[in-house]
Amino acid sequence: MELLRKAPLPLELSYPAGTFDSDSDYVVGLASTRNSFVEEYEVHTDLTGGLNLGLSEDLSRYDAEYSMTIWWGTANNKSDVALLDNLRIVRPYVNTAVVAPVGKDEEYAKYERIARIMIDNIVGGFYYTSALYDIQGTGTDKLVVGHRVNKLLSLTENNVLVYELGGTNNLQEYTLTSDKNSIIVFQDGVEDNRLDGRPVTLPAGGSDSYSPGYRSPAFPNGYDYTVQVETGWPMVPQDIQEAASLIIEDMACGAPNYWSKYVREYETKDYRVDFHRPAFAGTGNVIVDQILHRYLGETLYNNIRVL
Repeated sequence: MELLRKAPLPLELSYPAGTFDSDSDYVVGLASTRNSFVEEYEVHTDLTGGLNLGLSEDLSRYDAEYSMTIWWGTANNKSDVALLDNLRIVRPYVNTAVVAPVGKDEEYAKYERIARIMIDNIVGGFYYTSALYDIQGTGTDKLVVGHRVNKLLSLTENNVLVYELGGTNNLQEYTLTSDKNSIIVFQDGVEDNRLDGRPVTLPAGGSDSYSPGYRSPAFPNGYDYTVQVETGWPMVPQDIQEAASLIIEDMACGAPNYWSKYVREYETKDYRVDFHRPAFAGTGNVIVDQILHRYLGETLYNNIRVL
């Protein structure tokens, strides 16, 4: 099941009448794709056997995919499994409820899903997620995450929680560098003199009056860190929305412009059509492919160009 992440929020999960027993108790359990528990809900079906469940704000905030198990019973007294399903929460590239003609909402929703898949296959997608990364300290004052990070949610050092966004008992305050690529210790009003590389340490001779004066880096070499961050695209770029709209229009009208479909030669009388080779490497629409070209180095296929 795909649930589109759009207003109003939080999202609501629904199954139609007749899916379950009427007027009965069920438990809905969600787990991440790595099979770790996420959330569990107790629900009661209506008199028609339909189910409606309001999801939490945390689940409604991010794009993600979950495995879903629905049991008969209550949280403390689960019975047999009634349904196994998947739940994909995803932000659409185009709000088809606004552009679809009257009576064609489902048809245009399918077109948007296909357009999104086509775009994702080339540039990797424009989603916003909550992600966990295991990183090892390198003996510097920066912890490089290496992803498109927008916000730091928590930081664990050697299995000890040292920072949590909004926490009052943080052992240290952390922030992101200006390029949003690394984590650093927050120093308000202090001159930036961070160790960008691991310092060279030389063995010192025994002495009771001399210290080499090496200072400890913020992220010591070999320390294990687990960071939770918000990563991805906070919004769908406008030109990506335009590209998705062009694909939707092609599918909806059924009469695509031949030039935009890479047709470089066309004959009549038992006609012969010659397609330019890139037609089979991109979306099949030259305008859309030109729009996507500028994102190839920023998303999934780093610095790889579609031929």
